[in-house]
Amino acid sequence: MSNIHDVEVRTIDGERQTLAGYEGKHLLIVNVASKCGFTPQYAGLEKLYRDFKDQGLVVLGFPFILFLHTLGLAMLAAISVGIDVWVLRQQVIGRALRMTGVIRVMWLGLGINAVSGVVLLIAYPAKALTNPVFYLKLLLVVLGVYAVQRINRAVFPDGLAVMGAVTVATKRWAVVSIATWAGTVVTGRLLAYTHHVLFAQDLL
Repeated sequence: MSNIHDVEVRTIDGERQTLAGYEGKHLLIVNVASKCGFTPQYAGLEKLYRDFKDQGLVVLGFPFILFLHTLGLAMLAAISVGIDVWVLRQQVIGRALRMTGVIRVMWLGLGINAVSGVVLLIAYPAKALTNPVFYLKLLLVVLGVYAVQRINRAVFPDGLAVMGAVTVATKRWAVVSIATWAGTVVTGRLLAYTHHVLFAQDLL
C-alpha cells in the first residue's frame, strides 16, 4: 500500500471502495459516534465543510465506537458459544483445562461492549429508549451473562475445568446461552431499522 488513497473502506450503504476518488483533495478523517449523518453534534463539521469545500476539503467520518461495540459483543458471545458447544459435546471431562485467560477475555469483551453501549446511548437516548427492541436486547444480554456465570461456576470454578460428568442442567444452560447470544445479535441488527424516533426533540 503506497498511500492513503489505496485504503479500502466501506461506505454508509455497505459498499466497498478505495479512497482513490478523493485524490487531490484535502481529507479530514473524523472518528464519529454513529454512522447516522443527521446528528446535531456534527454541525461544526458541516460548517467547516461548507466553508472550505470549494478549496478541496472533504470530511470523512468513520464510526469507530460502533466497531468497539461490535468487537466487545463478538469477544463475549463468540467465546461463550464456543464454550457452550464444547460443553454440549462432553459427557465426561477427563482432564483439567485452565480457562482463566479465555474467561478474562470474555469479560473484557463484556466491558468493552457495555462502555461503548453507554456512549451510544448517551449519543442517541431517544432512539434507544423509545424502541422496545432495545429493552429486549438488554434482557437477552443479562440472560446471556447469567447463563455464562452458571456454566463457569459448574464447569470452570476458579478458571479450571472440573473433572467429572457434565450435568444435564449445565447442558441446558449451554443451549440457553447459544439461543440468547443468537437473539442478541439479531436484536442488535434490528435496532438499526426499527426505531421511530431519532432525536429527543422529535418527541416534542
